Amino acid sequence: MPHASAPPLHHTSSYLEVDGEALRYNLRTLQSVVGAPRAALVLKGNAYGHGYEQACQAFPQRRQLTVCVHSIREAYRLLQYGAWQRIIVMGGILPQDLQLQQLHPSIELTVGNFELLEHCLQSDGSRHLHLKFDTGLGRQGFNITDLPLVLEKTASHKHQVVGISSHFADVEDVLEQSYAERQLGLFDEIIAAFTTHGYKVERHIASSAAALVLPRSHFDLCRFGISLYGFWPSKVVQLSYFKLNTEMVQLRPALTWKTHITTVKILPPNSYIGYGCTWKSAQAIKIAVLPVGYYDGYPRQAGNANSYVLVEGTHCAVLGRICMNMIIIDVSHLPAVKAGDAAVLIGRDGKAQVSAEQLAEWSGTIQYDIVSRINPNLERVLI
Repeated sequence: MPHASAPPLHHTSSYLEVDGEALRYNLRTLQSVVGAPRAALVLKGNAYGHGYEQACQAFPQRRQLTVCVHSIREAYRLLQYGAWQRIIVMGGILPQDLQLQQLHPSIELTVGNFELLEHCLQSDGSRHLHLKFDTGLGRQGFNITDLPLVLEKTASHKHQVVGISSHFADVEDVLEQSYAERQLGLFDEIIAAFTTHGYKVERHIASSAAALVLPRSHFDLCRFGISLYGFWPSKVVQLSYFKLNTEMVQLRPALTWKTHITTVKILPPNSYIGYGCTWKSAQAIKIAVLPVGYYDGYPRQAGNANSYVLVEGTHCAVLGRICMNMIIIDVSHLPAVKAGDAAVLIGRDGKAQVSAEQLAEWSGTIQYDIVSRINPNLERVLI
C-alpha cells in the first residue's frame, strides 16, 4: 500500500475517508453470523461518526435493509439520501415530537413509557410500535411489573405492536455472561406473555456484542452498530468469540482520518512545547504542526500519553498537550518532511497503522467515543 499522499484541496482542516466496500463487507460478514434477514444497521450518532450521507450511499441495496437510529430527526436525515425498507427509532421520543408532522410510513417507533404509549394509541392507528422493556440496564423501557398494564392497554391495538425489544447491560466487559442470561430469561417471559395473548411481534435484544457471543440472543433481529464500522465491541468480546468458534470473523475498519502539515521548524535544546510547558526537549528537535485539535474531536486526553500519528508511513510522537485546533508532533526522523505533507490520525499509511482503539486507549476511553465525537462539520468522502 502506498504512503498517504498530499490531499487535494479540502474545505476543512482535516477530512475523513469512508470506505464503502469495507462497510458492505462488514455487513456481509455479520449477516453470515446471524443470518441475513436478522441484520439491522445502526446509523445513529452520524453513523458512528462516519457520516449519514456516506453510510447511506455505501448501501445501494438499502430498500431491502432495516436501519436503526436514535431520533425521529435522524430518521428524516437518512430519508434525504433515499428510502430504506424501514427505520426503527430506538431513542426517547416526546409526544410533541409526533405532533410536528405525519410520520413517514417506513418509520417505526420504540415506546417504553405509558405517556408515549397512550399518545401513539390515540393516533390514527398507523404507527408501528416496538415496545421496549427494561430487563436490567436501568435505562429506557417499561418495568417488568408494567407488563400486565401494557398488555391491557394494547389489547385492542395489536396491529400496531410489531416488535418487543430490550437492551443488554453487560456483555462487552465480561467473559462469563450470567447477567446477560438473567436478562434473556426475563425477555423470554415477556415474549411468552405477548405470544399467549395473540400478538405477532418481532423480537430483538442483541446489539453487536451479544450477536457475536450470545447466539441465543439473535431472535428475529440483531442491531449492528460498532461492528458494522469494522470495530470489535471490546477485546473481551473478541476473545469470547474466539473461544466459541473455530475461526475468527475479520472486520475491516472503514474510516481513515487525515490532515496535512501546516508548519515545520526546528527548536533548540531545552525547548518547551505546548500549553502548560508539559513537554521539554532534551536536544534540538524538528516539530510539525497539524491543524487539528479537540474542537475537531481529537481527544485532548491523548496529549502526553505516548500517542502518535503517521507521516510518510512512520510513527510521529504527539508532543505536549492537544490544543483546540492544533497538534504538535515530532518529525526529527523525517529529513524531507514539509508543509503540505499528509498525516494520518486514524487509519493506515503504508504498512503502519494507528487505530481508533489505540487512540481510545491513549485517551482512557472507548472506540465508540472516539469515532462518534469526530466533528460532524469535517468533510467526509466516500471512497
